[in-house]
Amino acid sequence: MENRKIQIVTVLSVAVILIALGGWGCAYFNAFYNARKQFREAERENREVIESQSGRPQTQKYNNAIDSAAKLLQNYPDSKWADDALLLMGKCYYRIQQYGKAERKFEELFANHPNSPLVPEGKYWWALTLKETGKSDEAITQLRALLGTEIDRDLMTKVRFSLADLLFEEEYYDKARVEYEKIVEKAKENEDRANAQFRVAECFAEEDKDSLAAQAFLAVLQFHPKRSMEFEAQFSYATAQKELEHYDEVRGIFEKLLSKEVYFEYFPRVEVELADLLYRTGQVDEAKTKYERLIEVNPRTEISARACYELGMIALNRDRDLTKAGEYFNKVRGESSTSRYVPLAQHEISALENYKSITNAREQVATQIVALEEALNALRTGAENVDSTQETTPNPNADSIQIKDRIKNLYFDLDAHDYRLAEYYRFDLNDIDSTIALLRFLVRPGVSDTVRAKSLISMGEIYRDSLNNPAVSDSFYQVLVADYAGTDFEKIGRQALGLPQSYTHLDSAQVEYDLADSLLWVVGDTLRALDLFKQLAKGDTALSATMYAQYTVGWIYENIYDNKDSARVAYQHLTERFASSNLAQEVKRRIEAVVVEPTAEGAGTSATDSTKIAKELLLPEQRFPETTGATGELEPVRRVLKR
Repeated sequence: MENRKIQIVTVLSVAVILIALGGWGCAYFNAFYNARKQFREAERENREVIESQSGRPQTQKYNNAIDSAAKLLQNYPDSKWADDALLLMGKCYYRIQQYGKAERKFEELFANHPNSPLVPEGKYWWALTLKETGKSDEAITQLRALLGTEIDRDLMTKVRFSLADLLFEEEYYDKARVEYEKIVEKAKENEDRANAQFRVAECFAEEDKDSLAAQAFLAVLQFHPKRSMEFEAQFSYATAQKELEHYDEVRGIFEKLLSKEVYFEYFPRVEVELADLLYRTGQVDEAKTKYERLIEVNPRTEISARACYELGMIALNRDRDLTKAGEYFNKVRGESSTSRYVPLAQHEISALENYKSITNAREQVATQIVALEEALNALRTGAENVDSTQETTPNPNADSIQIKDRIKNLYFDLDAHDYRLAEYYRFDLNDIDSTIALLRFLVRPGVSDTVRAKSLISMGEIYRDSLNNPAVSDSFYQVLVADYAGTDFEKIGRQALGLPQSYTHLDSAQVEYDLADSLLWVVGDTLRALDLFKQLAKGDTALSATMYAQYTVGWIYENIYDNKDSARVAYQHLTERFASSNLAQEVKRRIEAVVVEPTAEGAGTSATDSTKIAKELLLPEQRFPETTGATGELEPVRRVLKR
């Protein structure tokens, strides 16, 4: 009987111990189960953010999952679920974009559980985290290393997709395509194979291999993709064919897509491509009507934003209506602030403002030239009619020299504005004819040296690249080599002609002068240019660059900053330091012009009155004002003044 009692007690004791152990195991399993449940719910809740890889996620359930996993690690640090908890916490931190914390959790997993079967998955998520923290090269290395290990097929597909996507983002399209093609070959799910095939086609498209891209897009359909991918494949095939100018086939594909109600949600995208097709095939009015209709029917969308942008480009490139173009470009952001056409429209707005600024400045310079030439003619006429009985006789010859010098400098200003205008026609409007019309004048001798050299280079590039006329192109580079010996412009010409470089020594002062000259005329950074010219002007008086730097300091003060006192001081320094030079003699006459006070314009054309008019016009012009906006129609290019 006693033995029986002992057996019963033993059994009960063991049962109690087992229940206790089972309860403890159940507790930490429940903790992990709750964490995993919260994570899965968070993934479902944020599916669109995850798939689009944009926007901010809903974080509450991810944070709940983190808290549950953290409690498990705190209360049961040696449980068999510890590695699962670390991995899950790292994934949650990654999802809520706290990449530093995510990286630390993955590193804890590797350090504390190096033999865990979860390490490969952890390294996959770690690589994703590295990419988000700007360590793309390291991420690529880690993903490639994973592909060289034994991992299950599903994880292999994820790793290869992420590697290919990262290579694509880094614009290694050929390498990305190789990885996508491996997914097409090895993935077990048709959905993965269809997605990878689509990305293969996108790689070809990014490399401007439109024919191969079209074939690759069409190949997506063999994997029987979901409806959305089925549409994207056909749509992208049509857009690739459009780039190949197979317009009849493209129209047929778009009309077929519009006939299928299952694609109803995609109809606006098809319609906007049809509008572009109409424009490309010369049906401009029909295209404009369709774009306007799309704006009306699809307000505040990517579709309406693109339609506004396209109408702006039509107004700019075809109609040459800058006012209308500006109106459309300004509407783009209002239609959709996140549209990919917003930065494109903003670029065009900036270009229009730049054009208006150039033309306004050019008009002011041209007006001053005309006024000075009229004053010069009046001065000559007055000199012929001067009364010889006058006790004092004006010196019209000295004033004529001053006016001529001022006109010469204004023409150089005009050259700079015309070159900027040519750049606008070339790069913003792709109007080669108008560009050549301007540059043809600027390549002649007599134009300011820097502008002429740059114009010769531009003409060489245009005839070589745009007009495919290497003989004419070479002629411009030959002039560049002959007329700009010993400069960087000669080097450019020699390189274009395939000639060996000349190693003519240039002193450092000349190099610095060229840099300052570029800052002034090309970059438009007057303050930095002035500082550099001042430093050069302190140099060796035996160098011509020193003398011309001193002159340019005075010229900037006189013509840009309208500071007569500083201009006079700079010119006087030149006449003192370079007294024997011809430039010093010219500058002495310029000093007289700088110190003259403004005088009201008188009536008649006597020698005295003409001198007053001329000297008033010799005063420095105000600095060209900055302008905003662009209005009016773009006039045909023409040179309004002749030398």
